[in-house]
Amino acid sequence: MRRCLFAPTRALAYALVALVACAQPGLPQDEPPAIRVDVRQVLVPVVVTDRKGHHVTGLKAGDFRVFEEGVEQQVVSFGTELGGLSLLSEAADEKGRPASPEVSPADSKSNPPTRRTYLVVIDALYLSYENSHRVSESLQKLFQHEEGSDSHYALVALGRQLRILRSVTRHPADILTVARSNDFSHNVLENDGSSAAVQELQLKAMLERHCRYCPCDDPLQTADQTFGRDRGCRVELDRIESWTKAAALERTALTRSFLLRLKEIVSELAKQPGKRVLVLVSDGFELWAGEGLFSLIAVYTSRPSFVQKNPGDHLDRELEEVTRAATSGDVVIYSVDSRGLPAPTFGVFDAGSEGRRFVRNAGPILFNHVIQRSLLESRRQDAMARLADVTGGVFFSGNNDLARGMKQAFADGREYYVLAYVPSDRATDGGFRKIRVEVKNKKLTVRAKEGYWAPRATASLPPWSAR
Repeated sequence: MRRCLFAPTRALAYALVALVACAQPGLPQDEPPAIRVDVRQVLVPVVVTDRKGHHVTGLKAGDFRVFEEGVEQQVVSFGTELGGLSLLSEAADEKGRPASPEVSPADSKSNPPTRRTYLVVIDALYLSYENSHRVSESLQKLFQHEEGSDSHYALVALGRQLRILRSVTRHPADILTVARSNDFSHNVLENDGSSAAVQELQLKAMLERHCRYCPCDDPLQTADQTFGRDRGCRVELDRIESWTKAAALERTALTRSFLLRLKEIVSELAKQPGKRVLVLVSDGFELWAGEGLFSLIAVYTSRPSFVQKNPGDHLDRELEEVTRAATSGDVVIYSVDSRGLPAPTFGVFDAGSEGRRFVRNAGPILFNHVIQRSLLESRRQDAMARLADVTGGVFFSGNNDLARGMKQAFADGREYYVLAYVPSDRATDGGFRKIRVEVKNKKLTVRAKEGYWAPRATASLPPWSAR
């Protein structure tokens, strides 16, 4: 009898391997993916929709043009997945005519091959408690209508550690059971959940207490005039700044760890059969970790310079590593903003905030800070949008129906085309190669990964040995 063990001290790179091994004991190995290409080729999964967002089927290889760095490439093979039926053909015969597609042989109904793997990753590091309920409801709405005999599903929460909410399964009802659990929010967030939100609440409380006894309502005064009148106020602000620096450094470490683990999850997902789709559900996270905390101080004290005191690191490189792993492994990331439709707000001074009592007649300076705060909220979504854009997915935001964004990810995993080409530029410089795909009908919308990173030549590898 197979035993399913998962040692928390093991490298996270083995997490999905353990999930797959434990998910379906006794089942025979899945057939290889229907679409096969030479390793020298670049695979480009493509989703085509009309103006109403409906998937467009029936396109041929000749309907597509693919460009790398602005140079048109020759499509050498063409495949399509239409509602579970895989077709594969060479792009054209020796006379330039589209070849007849070859239909993959039918599989037994009892054990169909895995044509796609869906992994839902919930960001437990930044997800707030109230939004976790919206996520639960959306997962229920999605999986109660999902029929996936030829698909694999898994659900995990990623925060300070990886928590496997449901290992890989062929049965959508297994995910539905987890989403309906009364302990769903606790299982997702646990002790480390919404730590970023908790930090902001703690900082707001300290700043509101500070502004209750110290002058925070006259941004036209200089810093020395405002805080030099009372040594106690200056000491208190120094204490707040010290606490915020420590919190920013902690947030940097946690966000870096989050992105590194997300990269490892993507790398393991890339090894799974068929189409690979990762759905990331998050409130959004900062690439300049700690920026939000210091922005709060800047808004409350009307001192913009506080933002520049943030000791947190910029994590653009870590985000790039995630997209690099996804594009090389043909993993498409769909990111869903779990905040839904944000309520109207005036920055930190919204309904329910005590801070509005202590900032009066702030004028245009404070107004600019509130605008800065709104821009910060937008930047938190930039990382999620980037993950989707580069990999060919969609960033779904500004809608309380989160299930709608998840359904789009699942539907795109069933209706897509695959183009393959051998790059005319064979340089092994490790640089990013931008891809653009066009169709003849300009009224149609085409989504594909933005590009890929070329391999780097090494002594142990031939000149071109990676997709």
